[in-house]
Amino acid sequence: MTPADATSRLVAKRWTRRVSAGFTLLEVMVSVAILAVALTAIFSSEAQAIRVARRSQQLNIATLLARCKMNEIEEQIAKEGLPAINDSGRDSCCEGAEVENCRCEWSLARDVLPDDTRA
Repeated sequence: MTPADATSRLVAKRWTRRVSAGFTLLEVMVSVAILAVALTAIFSSEAQAIRVARRSQQLNIATLLARCKMNEIEEQIAKEGLPAINDSGRDSCCEGAEVENCRCEWSLARDVLPDDTRA
């Protein structure tokens, strides 16, 4: 074996050890970029889920307050009878269980049914 062969083998061994010793800067940068894209997608979907949950909570509260107000009006009609004319108002939604920043606007109208005696 000549000294040139020994030197080339030594360089090849060192090169082999360097290649298998770790990741290159390019590989690390690509993996960090992929991780950043994935985390951005996860966090944006999480923020959207929080907004949807808040909206759902608001709709649930509004539905419960509307049901409460409808029951109050039904009780008033049962006690006093139907008003002679259409009635409307704007007040707190549920007496005794008011919710901050919520007000109800309601109207009461008579439905006139057609006279269907010809059939």
